[in-house]
Amino acid sequence: MKHILIIRLSHLGDLILTEPVIRSLSSAFPNAEIDYLTRAEYEQAVAMFDGVSRIFGLEIPGKDASLFGLSESVKKMCSRRYDLVLDLHGNLRSWWIRFQLNAKKIVTYPKNYRARERTVRKGIHTTGRHTVDLYLSALKKAGIEPTVRVPKLAIPDGEKSFRYDVSAVVSHDGGYVVLAVGASHPTKHYPMPQWVQLAEMIVKQLGAKIVIVEKEQWDYLNLFDDLAQSGNLAVETGLALPDLANLISRARFAVSNDSGIMHLAAAVGIPVFGLFGPTHPSLGFAPLGEKCQALTVDEPCSPCSRHGTKVCSKPEQFCFTRMDDKMILHKIREALGDHG
Repeated sequence: MKHILIIRLSHLGDLILTEPVIRSLSSAFPNAEIDYLTRAEYEQAVAMFDGVSRIFGLEIPGKDASLFGLSESVKKMCSRRYDLVLDLHGNLRSWWIRFQLNAKKIVTYPKNYRARERTVRKGIHTTGRHTVDLYLSALKKAGIEPTVRVPKLAIPDGEKSFRYDVSAVVSHDGGYVVLAVGASHPTKHYPMPQWVQLAEMIVKQLGAKIVIVEKEQWDYLNLFDDLAQSGNLAVETGLALPDLANLISRARFAVSNDSGIMHLAAAVGIPVFGLFGPTHPSLGFAPLGEKCQALTVDEPCSPCSRHGTKVCSKPEQFCFTRMDDKMILHKIREALGDHG
């Protein structure tokens, strides 16, 4: 097998969870060229996958959003005849892409839609199939045995690879802890006052500096002003993915909402504690890696939707408010040892 194409268009966390597929293919076919088709905004993420030969970025939204524009771009980018195409997205757009390709073999993955819907409908908290395992099952359908399961990102070498200088943060005597306080949907946000309490407790009990990472400078970040004025907190927004990965990789650990940053942090090899409220680990998106944990209080109504977008019908989001800073820090100490 000489030429292989992977299709996964979005989003950050889903892309990162496809990485074991690349390494398994590289192991099975060390001389093969493995191309990856995604949205342009995620090219930097795929660039941190070992074994990818070429990355094709689609402008969505933009010229590639329409089926006509998509057809034109795919035919130009993916003009070679592929021995194998793995569609790891499985929607109408990826189906249309497959239709444009000249491929010997096309394999899709099981989205486990019915099982996930049943998990939501019945509030099932037992562990379901992880999304990584679903992606790897596509390899098995193609007759290829997976060799790895935990995603791993290769951070670029050398200072010239980064725009952001982490030296000021790294020099802190107690090291630093990353808090990823954002998520794709507001309903998946751990309450900001509780983030502040957790940050203050980490500083006080573990002696670490806090580094908050976010896409943009939101007003709610002002709640951390007291910590910032004491010199124990830095807020980093809008970092390019290589810079973000480099920053996170040097942290003692990360605490994150259920988000793409959670999976990025796990894939750079640090302990990660994911906070699951309206979503649940049983849906298959727990962080994977040594000392990584998905934290949840297993509220009966959780998960309330597959993507955590449903507005809570309770007096408050008990799935988050009952997950207090003491519980989270206890889980962190338990996983890392008394000294963090």
